[in-house]
Amino acid sequence: PPRSTLFPYTTLFRSDQIAAAATRGQAQDVPFIARRLIDELSDANWLKTSKQTHRPPAQATPFIGREKELAEIQALIADDPACRLLTLIGPGGIGKTRLAIEAATQSGDAFQEGASLIALASVGTADLILPALAEALDFNLSGTAAPKDQLLSYLRDKNLLLIFDNFEHVLAGVELLSDILRAAPDVKIVVTSRERLNVQEEWAYEVAGMAFPRADDVPPDDGALVPEK
Repeated sequence: PPRSTLFPYTTLFRSDQIAAAATRGQAQDVPFIARRLIDELSDANWLKTSKQTHRPPAQATPFIGREKELAEIQALIADDPACRLLTLIGPGGIGKTRLAIEAATQSGDAFQEGASLIALASVGTADLILPALAEALDFNLSGTAAPKDQLLSYLRDKNLLLIFDNFEHVLAGVELLSDILRAAPDVKIVVTSRERLNVQEEWAYEVAGMAFPRADDVPPDDGALVPEK
């Protein structure tokens, strides 16, 4: 039977074992049985791995402009299997984050588990990238295995888009992105950064300021007075 069917019964079985050991006065067995129960409970991540769909945060205002950039980024994300790590590069405040979120939202059907945003603006050091990723994925880091091994195992069979936002101040942790790509063949990564990552897998996309039409390119509204020449 599937593990999701056995899990509740396993938990009850361990609980009964603890109660029985305590009743019989076999206190020395309680810590061992409790440890087994904790390990099995910590393995509850598999309960949410198959059906969980991630979505980028909803935006309060509509996305306006940048049709060309959006179409190009979407094509790389959803249609180009060779592009697995795309870095949107540009100065702060240029609109990289919003562009990445919109492209991910519109490309959602390309990924069975959707897209997840990992916000790194408040992450001070590279070693905190992994906990931030686990939190964004709603993944519980527990048990005896190394945290990175747990996450890579979780991602191994996922078809998912990860968006790492504001990566420029944790560039020392870029090896984690390469590890993810090697371990999870159906995961793609979009990064927003002020600097290149400088890794072999990287595809770089320069994000410039929005283009505004010149005054003489804007046609007059119906009924507007047009000065005679």
